[in-house]
Amino acid sequence: MSSLLGQITVILILGVIIFVITRVCGGLGKIPPEMGELGEEFQEVKDRMMETHIMGFWKIEVLDSKGNVVKRKEIGDVGTKGFYIGRGRMCDLRIRSSYVSEKHAVIASDEKGFFLKDCGSRNGVYYKNKKVHQIDLEDRMTLYLGNVACRISRANIMDDFSRNDEGHTRVWGSGTQVKGGKSEIKRD
Repeated sequence: MSSLLGQITVILILGVIIFVITRVCGGLGKIPPEMGELGEEFQEVKDRMMETHIMGFWKIEVLDSKGNVVKRKEIGDVGTKGFYIGRGRMCDLRIRSSYVSEKHAVIASDEKGFFLKDCGSRNGVYYKNKKVHQIDLEDRMTLYLGNVACRISRANIMDDFSRNDEGHTRVWGSGTQVKGGKSEIKRD
């Protein structure tokens, strides 16, 4: 009985500490309002870093004509070379279609976030029936590389497990590194 009472006491004390911290600081991880404009700029930088470093995982799914996923690939750190999509053997995601070029498109990142850029493909990249040369990634957007539909979504790194292309379960973090860093691939 005393063990249960001790656990309840610890939980109550932690609750009071968290309450006091949030009241004093205006919320966990928030910048005090008295920092003014500098605080707002710092908060924006912090938010962008959190998005790039923690929420920097994306996944791309190749869809068939009925919208079923036929291939899925996680996109983690694009590094300085980018994540290439195309028919060629050197691509990170290979799509075997005559409508997809050897190097069709690349996903890269910079200080503004992740974007997809057409690599001068023969059949182009389309979003909402409009041909695009470059586009910022948004969660659950569907792009067409030639006539092949690809859905790009944020991957939930809080999930402990995901399935890779071969159907094996792998733990996020097992060899996957979350890094920031600018890509050598530049926006237009």
